[in-house]
Amino acid sequence: MQNTTVALLGDLVQDINLIANPLPVSLTFQTIPPTVYKPVDGGIAYLRKIVGSLPLLDAVAPQLSGKSFEQAAIKIYQTWKRFPETLDSERKVWRIERFIGRADPRTRSNNFESLDFVPADILAIEDLGFGFFERCLHRLDAAGTGVSRLEWLARRVNPREIVLKLSSMRHLDAALGQLASLHPVTAVISVKALRERGAAISEGLSWDRTIEDTVGEFQNGLSSRDLAFCKRVVVLFSTEGAAAFEREDHRCRLKQFVYHPSQHEGTFKSRCPGTISGDLAILTAAVIQHLADPCSFPLFVALALAVSAMRDHQARGGITEVKGKKDPVDRFDFEEPISAIAEILSLPIDFKRLEGEWLRSDLEGGQGEAKGEEINQKKRKLAGLLGAFSTTFRHEILYQEEMQQRKDDESNLLCDTTGFGTEYVAAKAFDVVMRGPREALRHVPMAIYGKYLTVDREEIERINSLKKLILSYRESPGDTRPLSIAVFGPPGSGKSFAIKP
Repeated sequence: MQNTTVALLGDLVQDINLIANPLPVSLTFQTIPPTVYKPVDGGIAYLRKIVGSLPLLDAVAPQLSGKSFEQAAIKIYQTWKRFPETLDSERKVWRIERFIGRADPRTRSNNFESLDFVPADILAIEDLGFGFFERCLHRLDAAGTGVSRLEWLARRVNPREIVLKLSSMRHLDAALGQLASLHPVTAVISVKALRERGAAISEGLSWDRTIEDTVGEFQNGLSSRDLAFCKRVVVLFSTEGAAAFEREDHRCRLKQFVYHPSQHEGTFKSRCPGTISGDLAILTAAVIQHLADPCSFPLFVALALAVSAMRDHQARGGITEVKGKKDPVDRFDFEEPISAIAEILSLPIDFKRLEGEWLRSDLEGGQGEAKGEEINQKKRKLAGLLGAFSTTFRHEILYQEEMQQRKDDESNLLCDTTGFGTEYVAAKAFDVVMRGPREALRHVPMAIYGKYLTVDREEIERINSLKKLILSYRESPGDTRPLSIAVFGPPGSGKSFAIKP
């Protein structure tokens, strides 16, 4: 199979990583080890590394081959610290402690006409809000063509698909107005960016509520005026879910919503102190894989593997510490985590390749058994990653008329699993008794706090809203008044059982 060429453009960013010496000092002239100063490619260069490490994809970044990257890049300063892997773990990993700030270059090159652009299958454009779109949109008459630089770039590359990785919503209208008329556009964005510009999408209450709010945003909110005109939009919900919308019949409809049934938005990261960046880049790389090879990477597989890779990246940390290096700078490896991300994203291709090698090679001396076990390990790992997530589906494919008529903005994931009607609910209840709720309801969103488990949407939203209230109070040190919570209900209704966990 021929490789897919991916051209990448966007703001040039260099991450300046500072790893502080842990020894306390009181005077500047004391002899102490130096603070580790480690510049690493970020932004579009980081995305290029991920895409370039995936099989069947060739990453081309013209911006990085011309003017000196260090001179043109925006510097992002961040400090790193060893954090517990999880709140209840003794093992520690490296994560970002805080972002200090940024330093802009004195001059930024707008001379895109001098770059060596070649035709590519997919054009990926990253907008971090640092001025890339602004410079491309408002500098007209590029190379004497009478069009903006953005349109000139798209025509020069001439891709079959354009992927926009959006960290900012500035100038989105103008950019889509120029690009959508040339090639199909897929936008990849986080729900945080949608909320920051006013989208009324609830956070961490229930997946049903999240689905309804997000569909409503694309039907009637600000996104219905710009993002809804893309061919495809993928929205990231932290490390627990992702939604894919596609434009059909002159409207933007929800195609799939991939979610973790027993965790809601923000649950995983709340148990992993510190910060890890790069989630949107991982999702963008997975979307590019889906566009390049939809047979090996169907939409559910691409989104589920992307979220799995984010969770693994968060758990591992952003730095691998290499023991035995004399130079402190050489002790910290920022490239190995990228290899771990690529390993997860490329699992479907990987075991297919192994099967092909197995069939083509002359297996003797027990090599066939070893190769077969390696293939089975890859398959088990892939099944485990995909099995942790569930997905919605279009109701018109169902045979029950009552479920076929349900609108996109009416979500009932419990009913989707059990079926419509008392006989289906009774059958599922019997299944719960026989196999237990975690197995029988493994695809149903649930709230779990200790021994308390519920799949009732109203109860999930109530208990999660209470959790958000407590967390908000805990994170507001200026609020010195006691937080009082009263729970009412008839005797035996489970008040104490629900509150204690």
